[in-house]
Amino acid sequence: MKLGFVKRTSRRLPLAMALACVLAVGFAVFAQQVWDMRPCPWCVLQRLIFLVIALLCVVGAFMPWRRARLALAIATLIFASSGILAAVYQH
Repeated sequence: MKLGFVKRTSRRLPLAMALACVLAVGFAVFAQQVWDMRPCPWCVLQRLIFLVIALLCVVGAFMPWRRARLALAIATLIFASSGILAAVYQH
């Protein structure tokens, strides 16, 4: 396996995750403004969690140190788990 492929792939995944998070929040804001769907406090919390995950993914994608990327990946996993817990609690 070529090392260049791994290096490019390791940046693409977090950037794709960040894009997905930003698009999800963007659609939620669109639904709020256009379709007059007022968010509950838990929905606002989940939007914030999605934006934090996006920020961690972008920073992790360009972090040159492996341990720092691992730490950011663990932080992302913790925030994603908290978002899942908030969704389960809300439902």
